[in-house]
Amino acid sequence: MNFGIKMGQCTKLGLLCLIFPAFAKPCPLCGMLWDRLTMKKTTVILLFLLLTDNGWTDIAPNPIILKSIMTEMPCEIQMVSETVDIELYSDSSFVSCTFNMLNHGDSLTLPIGFPVMNFFHWTMGFYEKNDKEKFEIYVDNVRLDKNDIQVPERMRETYQKYMRVISADEEYKRKQDSLLTKYGVIEKRNKTIYPKGNYSAYDKAYSKIFEWREKQPHFDGNLIGEFDSLLNRGNYAWYIWKVKFEKSESKTIKVNYMVPSGVGYGGEYRFLKYLISTGTGWKDKINRAEIKVKLNNVKSNTIETVSPSNHKLDDKAKTISWTFENIEPTVDNDIYVRYYNPSERRKWENFKEKRARQLGK
Repeated sequence: MNFGIKMGQCTKLGLLCLIFPAFAKPCPLCGMLWDRLTMKKTTVILLFLLLTDNGWTDIAPNPIILKSIMTEMPCEIQMVSETVDIELYSDSSFVSCTFNMLNHGDSLTLPIGFPVMNFFHWTMGFYEKNDKEKFEIYVDNVRLDKNDIQVPERMRETYQKYMRVISADEEYKRKQDSLLTKYGVIEKRNKTIYPKGNYSAYDKAYSKIFEWREKQPHFDGNLIGEFDSLLNRGNYAWYIWKVKFEKSESKTIKVNYMVPSGVGYGGEYRFLKYLISTGTGWKDKINRAEIKVKLNNVKSNTIETVSPSNHKLDDKAKTISWTFENIEPTVDNDIYVRYYNPSERRKWENFKEKRARQLGK
């Protein structure tokens, strides 16, 4: 029996693969979770039942956090100013950051980068194949191309292993799709429909490509362990680009990107978080840092928390802004805006009421 479950077809965080490991080869994410999960299977089943309740699983917790640029190399370069303009929407943000840099020392070529951050819902803090399509980087108004943006040297080998896993998964999916077309197999929701006389031939062909995939690299416990050991070293550059500074030269670096908003459990709230404190490695203090959040389809009466407390709220312009002068950034300067989507909040409240009634019976 296989219950129609195939590799990579798991749902709800891949927990279907976790609960039916005897009937399915887990996808890379599920396999990784299964290797590292220490809870009892009964607990997993209870968690699965909770997550699959239609009351709130449309919106699940998501740790999207935005960060400043950094360098890991000692230097005499000062971040003179940091200007961050954020267009905040109910479910996403467009972020534009401008950094004015000044070299107080001799000429040098410096790797500059992002700390680890997610541009997607439900990433594991690792890389995605199309990451570089999600942001733009300009140095003195010249846009860098994809070849200019690399992973740090110490991550390169692990990154290449991970990309080989992704390539194998993509090729496996292409082979699957080709088989479905060749044999006229139709997959509809949780059903697989086989034309008469084609099941045996399809099953035999599918077994071959499954065997092929088994021989390819997988995202297993060893690979995630490599990521963990690198990421746990501290403030770590995720992608880097090299910038040459002449003696006493000033440069302007601009970074644009769009990200989904952070989401609390069950969609109870959404949030925007920008960590000025991650901009490390620079000489002296930041002379001036300005952060402005423009509220688009987010109403001011849905905003529940704003920090730090030195913000200015302009109801007419629909903006929240902060200005810091002569700072060595710490977590006390990090920006946080918590707000809610009315329909998601109602759904969350209904879910809690339903659960309370069920527990009270």
